[in-house]
Amino acid sequence: MLSQTREELLFSLLKVIGSSELSTSQKIQQLLDSGRRFYNVDYAIVSRSDGRNYFVRYLSTEDPEYVEGEVLPLADTVCQFVIRDRKPRSYQCVSRELSDDSLKHGGFEFDSYIGAPIVADGKQVGTLCFESFTAREDPFKKEDLDLVAKLAEWIGTQFENEQIHLIHREAITESPSFFLHVAPDGTIIQINRSLATLLGCSEQDAVGSKMEDVIPGLVVFVSKSNGEFVEEVIEIQGEDGAQHWLQFEYVPTANPATGDLDGFIFANDVTASLEQKHALMNFNVQLSQDRELYADQYRRTPAMLHSIDAAGRIQEVSDFWLKRLGYQRQEVVGVMSVDFLTRASRELALTEFLPEFGKTGVLVNKPLQFLTKTGETADVELSAVVDHMHEDASDRTLAVLVDVTERNRVMKELELVNEELRQFNNLAAHDLQEPLRKVRYFGDLLKQAVSDADGEEIEYALSVIGASAERASSLVSDLLAFSRVSNHKLNLAPTSLSDLVNPALEDLSLRIEESGATVDVDLRETTVVADRSLSRQIFHNLFSNGLKYRNAERPLILKISSTSSEGEVCVDVTDNGIGFDPSHTNKIFKPFNRLHGYSEISGTGIGLAVVTKIAQRQGWRVTAEGRPGEGATFSVHIPGRVN
Repeated sequence: MLSQTREELLFSLLKVIGSSELSTSQKIQQLLDSGRRFYNVDYAIVSRSDGRNYFVRYLSTEDPEYVEGEVLPLADTVCQFVIRDRKPRSYQCVSRELSDDSLKHGGFEFDSYIGAPIVADGKQVGTLCFESFTAREDPFKKEDLDLVAKLAEWIGTQFENEQIHLIHREAITESPSFFLHVAPDGTIIQINRSLATLLGCSEQDAVGSKMEDVIPGLVVFVSKSNGEFVEEVIEIQGEDGAQHWLQFEYVPTANPATGDLDGFIFANDVTASLEQKHALMNFNVQLSQDRELYADQYRRTPAMLHSIDAAGRIQEVSDFWLKRLGYQRQEVVGVMSVDFLTRASRELALTEFLPEFGKTGVLVNKPLQFLTKTGETADVELSAVVDHMHEDASDRTLAVLVDVTERNRVMKELELVNEELRQFNNLAAHDLQEPLRKVRYFGDLLKQAVSDADGEEIEYALSVIGASAERASSLVSDLLAFSRVSNHKLNLAPTSLSDLVNPALEDLSLRIEESGATVDVDLRETTVVADRSLSRQIFHNLFSNGLKYRNAERPLILKISSTSSEGEVCVDVTDNGIGFDPSHTNKIFKPFNRLHGYSEISGTGIGLAVVTKIAQRQGWRVTAEGRPGEGATFSVHIPGRVN
């Protein structure tokens, strides 16, 4: 008899998975240890497989001869059948249930087994399994297979997240810009290769060191931030002995795991830019003697330069400026400089930067967005001075533009990743508390009922604990689904609407038949650009939502129709169910927001949040209109119609 119930195991695993103090490796190890004890087996293994070999990545066992990192031929493992069939499998007695000769695992003969495939980014990458030398007295149950499958699903999600973080880390490491990640106490967590090379140290030597030991000037700079964004140019000495001027930007960011304020420091070497500005301001005497040489050097300098007159019209631009933005010289000269800015940057330049320049005669590193000829945006930092190096005496301005598009892109990606992690952790921590509180409370109540030998109270407490555990399991499953939607790599291709709607109806055909619902489909033959698998999930969730919230007093009628307008296709899913108050329209699309109690209508409130997430990732919109007691209409707006 098991010393721990399945509900107790699930409760302990939820605590491990939801912990903010454990790393992913620690969570997986505790999962294996708990599962091995629960199933009373000799081994619990998380493996990786390349189709031929079996790599032991995580291991729980008391056998000292079997270690992590061991490599076996996949054909010598029971896991070969899980990988072959792409589904969970279990054997009460391997030697009896398999017609093949007894399988040997690294020299050991196992005779009971339960395992499930681990899938990451849509690919089967390994297995989670629990094995013993001896056959089991009782066969594994369906609940055991379901539990192992769920745990393997969670591990696969961790492998996907691990790959995403690796990609971002490699992007930062290989970036030509400089990057530093420091802990609140000043310890360096990460430094990219460009900055380490400039300082003459290795990335490994710098990580773990104090910031002041690597770049002394940064300590005073960071102390000025007071938890806010701050930037400053700091002079440092490179490995070559030369002085470099770096434009540092400190971006404090809350660490979602610890809540502490980490610091992300970005920097660009502006030595050449500062020297260039100094040189340009001192060219006045030389260029007055040789205007032709000045014009030639101006155009050929490897920087984005432009000169404008007092009215704001461009008089001259460098070749590099033209190359970066894609224009010909005749398309630029005589045109207002602000006409090459985005609307927001034009407003900023006219209301703030130009008045400031009129007062001070200088601008330094002002952020603006320029439009290329193809309509793309280029992020620049503009510095400007009064230009005295032209022939007439009219006022002109010389501007130097530093392209920071790539740097800003990396910063935005980091901000998005941090924000998604923060939202995901907050939702998971908040919504898992309710069923866990019930498990704790009714666990205490159960103890008292057992002590009092109150059979009715015991039965009631057990039913509530079981329902709460099932609710927690549903929450974990839906969190995994929401996470997979966020990390799924989009595969956009032309797809017909019917190929998105009909499979979803087929999946729900049994529920539709059992509910007695009438489904009316009126779709125009239209092709849209979509990720087929994700988009089918949109309609599956919307149809399932209609079935769930049907009105018990009348048969359900579910209507699916489409309309086309200029540049957009709209698919409407209309039902005559219980509807909802229009004031709750925004609430229903947020994760875990429910309009009804869990006892009234089951569910976690994640279905419509998944719909919204998938739509946003493809540039679609989802809207809803509700009528209390009459029904609701959910509309999917798909831009970019193909035919």
